[in-house]
Parts: sequence; structure tokens; C-alpha cells
Amino acid sequence: MDGTFVDVGDVTLCVRYAGAGPALLLIHQAPVSARTLEGRIDLLSKDFLCIAPDLPGLGESDELGEGQVTVERMAQLLLGLLDRLGIGKAVLYGQHTGALVATQIAIDAPDRVAAILVGGYPIYTPEESSQRVTSYAPPLPAPGWDGNHLTWLWYRYREQFIYWPWNSKEPRIRATCAIPSKEFLHAGAAEIASRHASYAAVYHAAFDYDADGALSRVRVPVHFILDMADSLSLKIELAASSNPALRRWPGRSQDIEEIERKIAIEAAVGLPKVSPIETSGFSKRRNILRWGGGAIGLWRLNAGAGRPCLILPPFPAGPRAVLPEVEAVTDREIVLVDLRELPKPGRELSWCEGFSDVLGEAMGEASFDVMASGGATALAEILGEKLADRIGRIVLVDQDDRGGDSDFDTTLCDAGGHLLRLWNRLQLERLRPPTATPENPASVRGRYESLALLGRYSWDAVQRIEDIPAWDRLVAFASAAEERMSSSPDVLTVVTGVDNRGNLPDGRHADARVRLFGVSDAPFGEAMALLAR
Repeated sequence: MDGTFVDVGDVTLCVRYAGAGPALLLIHQAPVSARTLEGRIDLLSKDFLCIAPDLPGLGESDELGEGQVTVERMAQLLLGLLDRLGIGKAVLYGQHTGALVATQIAIDAPDRVAAILVGGYPIYTPEESSQRVTSYAPPLPAPGWDGNHLTWLWYRYREQFIYWPWNSKEPRIRATCAIPSKEFLHAGAAEIASRHASYAAVYHAAFDYDADGALSRVRVPVHFILDMADSLSLKIELAASSNPALRRWPGRSQDIEEIERKIAIEAAVGLPKVSPIETSGFSKRRNILRWGGGAIGLWRLNAGAGRPCLILPPFPAGPRAVLPEVEAVTDREIVLVDLRELPKPGRELSWCEGFSDVLGEAMGEASFDVMASGGATALAEILGEKLADRIGRIVLVDQDDRGGDSDFDTTLCDAGGHLLRLWNRLQLERLRPPTATPENPASVRGRYESLALLGRYSWDAVQRIEDIPAWDRLVAFASAAEERMSSSPDVLTVVTGVDNRGNLPDGRHADARVRLFGVSDAPFGEAMALLAR
């Protein structure tokens, strides 16, 4: 299985794909991503070219943009995806929200759909739809110093496997499925956290859709695979349509995927075989760069608008966490780096060499600036050494916040306690100098930082918690190996936060290469002004 990004109009979609053969488009449920379909993709890719996009506003796909998110708009977007991939006709598989999108695709373009396989179809009474729109997908709580915004997230996602709907606790709505593993729960919670600003709109699109009416209008075969462990399989009883194209296939959970495979193979008879997807050339805004033992993603904003600025976010936060700080910048190209695969122990040197090489090639021949925060400043300095003839100015934000305990415990907890460990680490990195020790108490400054900034970083950091030990090793290696550039006039250091008396940090006011920002909710955005030459 592989992944790529595909531009469809103004929206960039993250797409998983595998196999070759007749095309099978798999559409996932809200509020997660196509990650939840990977088991099906592994099985079905033996017979099909499987294509599984993240719905807009979920996973790694862009939001739809201006206007209300609707099932109809999502269907048109995925038809555009098929156009971009050169696929004329396909079998569709849809799960929950994805089943609605698949149905609407068949209504809009019946000549392009051989059949639909449905894994849970959301039909609601008017009262249920109204209740879900108002309360099923609330905004995530504002971050607090106690970290309870993260534990709320954990239990919110877990509860939907205990009660359905999750936000009511009555015997009659006890869910029929088992509670998934903590690994599954963590992955889902991480995806909600990273898309906390957009996931509710996709839910609302499903609740507002006339699901029953759509069934009466579809003219291609629709196969309902009824898994009694899925609460939505029971909702099909609300369907009033007597459309002869609809068929029901009851099954046990352990047999469902094989039933789906047999139905899909039969439905695909006569469809042309499609070759494996070529990964390059589908997106000018997002791409993935790989080398031996490493991988990064690049997000490009304002391509060609002005002198490029390469931004390394403060890991374990990623590009989405700093996007609000830089998206207002329109006079220069922004390239955000997403660290996707960190080195295994002992491979830090080759990783850093590959990192410099692929970035140097990706940035083209023109010169560019670099901005980095926290531990990523060590990588910025390595880039400054390797690509010295290409880089104009480097801005290092909070260079002292270079990491935490290399023995950080990444063990997932059934009760979500690992999220509090993450929050504790983020706080300690930002709220006190890492050089403070019991032997040197005078160095403790009691630094204070922005809660809003920490909270925004924490939402994005949840999905990278298991990579933190590898990150700490990489930063330690890079810090020891870097060429010190403190004497270079083209390196500026930004220090954010205040001490325990509300003052800016002492001892650096006279240094022309240091800027003191105080408490800032958007240090990257403010630091952009320092790159003007």
C-alpha cells in the first residue's frame, strides 16, 4: 500500500492506493480517515486497483473551502478525483458517511458506477438528525493547563464504541460492538485532534442528507453488507424505499470482508483493468519525499509568490499546527516540512544527509530562507551548513527548547493517560529552560508561555507521540554535529515568553541578532517580518 496527494481543483486530497485491476473506490466514515480501511485494501488489492481518499476536512485532505460542506459537494470532488486518475468506471465501497457519498456519486454519474457496497448506511428519523446536528459533534474543549482537553478527546472517541450515539447514556442505545484496542483508539483520537476545526462539518453533512430519499433515486446495484456488530447496520430498517436495485447481505463480523470481496468481484465483471498508480505529478501543493530510512512531506503555499521560506515546525507538532500563523502571508512562497519517518537508532547521520539532499533538490536552484522552532532549530543549522550557498537568512525560534527526556514513555494507556504525559512534556519544554538543574537553581527562570499556542501544538502532536524518542535521539545527534553559526550575520534568534515576573528574558537585549517577542500566540507569523531583506 502506498499514498500520494492529488489536486482536484482547489482541494488537495490524500489518497491511499494498492493493487491493479478493475478500479474500486473505497470511501471511509467520519470523523477518521481512510486509515480505517487499510485492512480491506490489503485484501481487495489482490483483485482490484484500490483507491481510498481521505474525505475533505478529514485525515490529511484539505477542507472543501468556501460554502457549506455537503454530501453532494463531496461526491462531485471524488468524481473529480476519478477524472484526475483517468478512471472511467469503478465499483464503490462506502462506510457510514462514505456510503452516503458513494450513493450520491451513483446518482450523479450512474454510468461511472458498476455497483455500491455499503458497510453501514446512516438513516435517521427527523428527530435523530436534529439531535445529532446540535450535539453529536461539539467543538473540542478549549485547552487548559491541566490537559483535560486531551483526556476529553480520548473518552469522546472511545464512548462511540460503547453508546451510539456516544453523547447519550441509556440502555437502549448501548452499542453492539466491542471496544477496540488502545492502538485503534489512539489513532482515531489523533485524527480527530488534528482535524478538530473541520471534522464536525463532515458529520453535519451526513446528518443533513436525505439518505432514504437517495436510495429511491439510485439506479445501480446497491449491496448492504449487514454486520450486526455495526449499529448503523440496524438503521437500514428505517429505509422506506422499495428500489429493486437494493440487496441485503447479512453476515458475521469475521466473514464480512470476504463477503464484500465476492460481491465486488462479481460486480466488476466487464470493467477494464487499471494499471498501478504513478505517485508523482498529481499535486503541486503537497508531496512526499523519501530516501533510505526517511521520509518528509512538503506543503507549498503561494507558489511563485516571492522568495521561498522553508519552515520546520516544533516537533511533535507539524505543519497544521503552524498553518494559522503563516497562512496570512501572501508575499512569499511558504514550504512547510512534515517529518513523516524519523531515523532508527544509529541511523541519524545518514538520515540527516538524506534530509539535506532531498530538501536541496526540492527547493530548486533559487535561494531561500529557513525558519525553525524548538528542536527543529538543530536541523535548520545542519541545513545551513550543507546548503550554505543556497540559504539567505535563518530565523531560529526558541532555540533553547531542544527536547526533553530521551526516555519519554510512549506506552499507550487504556485510560488515555499517555496523552497527559504528552501534555506534560509540551509544558515542560516551553515553561522552563531545559538547562535548569537542582545543582544550579539560579538558572531557573520560571518562564511563561502562551496557553493558546501550547494547546494548538498539542492537538497536532497527538498523532506523533510514538515518534518522540526517535526525535529526541535525532535532535541530540544534530545538536552535537551541527556547525555553530552564531557568528553569522544572517542568523537571527527569536526568544518568546516572559519570566516569572512578567519580564522579557535578561542578558540578551544588547545582542543585535536576538529578538525578544514576549508571550506570543503566533511566533512564526511575527517572525516572518524578520526575513525581509
